[in-house]
Amino acid sequence: MVIALLLLFLIFGAPPQALSAQVTMECPRGTIGAVFIDNHSVFDPTSIPENERIRWAYRTANRLHMRTRPRVIRDELAFREGDCYDPVLLRESARILREFRFIADVDVYSVPQPDGSRHVVVDTRDEWTTKSALAVRFDEGVRFEGASLIEENFLGRGISLGAFHMQRDATRETGGLLEIPRLGRTDWDIRVAGGVTSIGSTFDQAVVRPFQGERTGTAFRQSIRTQHDLYTWVRGETGTSGRLDSSSDSTRVTHVILPILERRIEVALSHRFADGPVVGLVAGGGLSFEGVTPSPADEAELVLGGDFGAPVAADTVTQAELGSQLGRRRALRLGASVGIRQIRFTERRGLDAVRGVQDLPIGREATVTFGRSVGSTGAGRPWDLHTRLDGFRGGELGPALAFLHLTAEGRREPGHPGNSGWRDLILEGQALTYWHPDRVAAPTVVVRGAIQGGWRTDAPFQLTLGGPDGVRGYSDLAMPGGRRVVSSVEGRWPMDGPLPHLVDLAGALFLDVGRMWEGDVPFGSASGLRSAAGAGLRLGFPSGSGSVIRIDLAVPLEGDLTRRPILRISAREWIGVLHDTRNHRLLEGRRSGLNQDYTGVARDRWPPS
Repeated sequence: MVIALLLLFLIFGAPPQALSAQVTMECPRGTIGAVFIDNHSVFDPTSIPENERIRWAYRTANRLHMRTRPRVIRDELAFREGDCYDPVLLRESARILREFRFIADVDVYSVPQPDGSRHVVVDTRDEWTTKSALAVRFDEGVRFEGASLIEENFLGRGISLGAFHMQRDATRETGGLLEIPRLGRTDWDIRVAGGVTSIGSTFDQAVVRPFQGERTGTAFRQSIRTQHDLYTWVRGETGTSGRLDSSSDSTRVTHVILPILERRIEVALSHRFADGPVVGLVAGGGLSFEGVTPSPADEAELVLGGDFGAPVAADTVTQAELGSQLGRRRALRLGASVGIRQIRFTERRGLDAVRGVQDLPIGREATVTFGRSVGSTGAGRPWDLHTRLDGFRGGELGPALAFLHLTAEGRREPGHPGNSGWRDLILEGQALTYWHPDRVAAPTVVVRGAIQGGWRTDAPFQLTLGGPDGVRGYSDLAMPGGRRVVSSVEGRWPMDGPLPHLVDLAGALFLDVGRMWEGDVPFGSASGLRSAAGAGLRLGFPSGSGSVIRIDLAVPLEGDLTRRPILRISAREWIGVLHDTRNHRLLEGRRSGLNQDYTGVARDRWPPS
């Protein structure tokens, strides 16, 4: 642990400007005499012209919306009446509030008083939180992928309550969820969700005490996750159109499915230290249980022509190809983590959020997590060692910003003579560079490079090159393999829309280039260099918020350019730092070790869009 910590310190060097409420003199800027909470509903009637024809619609929406209670906002502030006034804590409080999915916009400012004190005003505006969504995919014709009805601010307390049905290929899940932040006005959050899948059931439960912004403190998480469902491998060649062409041949094998049962339990905590030889030290530990049980290969089924409703038994050749990823694991691990977090935040408007404000992390962070199993990890396997490294670097120079995130993990079984070396190696890296002039209506240019892959995976794992976070002119199911590289260049510019008080509007042009390698996964193949270009619209609703809806139209640049383009509508931003943009198929392959995410439930985007 000491060696790992020393290496991190040598790599990352001195910290940037740190968040601190400490002062050398007693309240040199005065004290906070009063705190006023001015929270608004989704739309502000005073900002809407009297001659607006649909002014009545804004008022009706406000009446239907559950406005956030002032007490909820006050509990998240990093200061109280009587505290020393510190503008850093005002900015930190605004950032914490903007993280909540039921808050659209925040402004925290102070007003000097004649007696030398300060009055602080917390001005907020709510998001539209009654979310009724219909997920439809247009890659292979119109395909229904689910629906949900969720209220994310029930009773004005930030509680999420709802029901959902999600399906992607063979995976099905129908159920409900309840998320309660600050249970009983404590620092503890809870989440309970559950439902049924196509072959079994799913259950998700968590108790989380998140970090309070960047302040020193301890975070805790206890979670249970079980799921019995089907795992899907993509199989078959693609045509020059990038589609699986299943409609032209109803007997062609397009997918292979297999039941898999997963269980995961974690109890973990982490502490941030403010003092000591290394500023920004973070250390923690915990206990985790992992159970991965794929069904035997003879239970695998083939999907013909993309019809998941009538699969047939897999042949022996297919069963043999699945053999390398059907290892069963059952491990209880003791784990520890150590790292450095030296992060400050800068505000930018209109980066990924159309016209909304984003808080961008500037600085560095690195964490090493390792855990040793207690007892067997499978037949003939006495124990294993799991290690994970997470690194982040963010910087700004005038209108330019750059972000680098790298994650690598692996598992080793020293006691297994036939399984020497590392297994279940997963690598994910992403670099983002922005050119973002701080001017009204100025265009933004985003350049992205991403690498993702898996090596020697025992459990089911596969990537595809197409999709909204890949080469966007190809289907989500196009070009399966084990390792991929994708790069994108995208230009965005704000536009004047017909309803500026309702929706922010921006246009986009983009070019994607990528390549897939076969790797050692079932049904993988090398794609060669593939590219696609397209245009789209980005909608921010309500105006000024951080929520983004993407509408993209993309076409591959190889082969016949007269073919039909691919249309995608997504309730998230895939290219940027706005929200979690990790590849969902890569996340499915990560099952081992402690999770370093202590995000509160009202900040976590769940269920995924």
